[in-house]
Amino acid sequence: MSTYFGLTVLSTLGFDDIAPGNTTDKLLMILGVILGIFLFGYCTSELSATITYHIQIKTDFQSSMFAVEKFLIDNKLDLQIKNRVMKFLELQWYYNKGLFLWKNSLLYNATSKIRKKVILKELDAPLPPPTKS
Repeated sequence: MSTYFGLTVLSTLGFDDIAPGNTTDKLLMILGVILGIFLFGYCTSELSATITYHIQIKTDFQSSMFAVEKFLIDNKLDLQIKNRVMKFLELQWYYNKGLFLWKNSLLYNATSKIRKKVILKELDAPLPPPTKS
């Protein structure tokens, strides 16, 4: 019976079939109602934040997929290449929810020498003369 009373007080439903008898019980009930309001509000906000976070990840990934698809269409790439790229992105979503796109760059675990060579190759600049150590 006390569990039922406690749950009705914490959930602020108050079915009126059980009422506190003395002043101490009334004060405890008021405290329980106020605590229940904040507790349920907190739980509801945490649940909605979690759901929103997961929806946001999916929405971000879909928008990046649409951007890639638009790029492929705008540059008139072959249908076979387009299908292959889109299947790759779908596979990334299947295995790790597409988080590879935002975690690290392509060369995050490469050595500094390899990074330097790639950057210089991309810039099409000549290599600087070696420094004396």
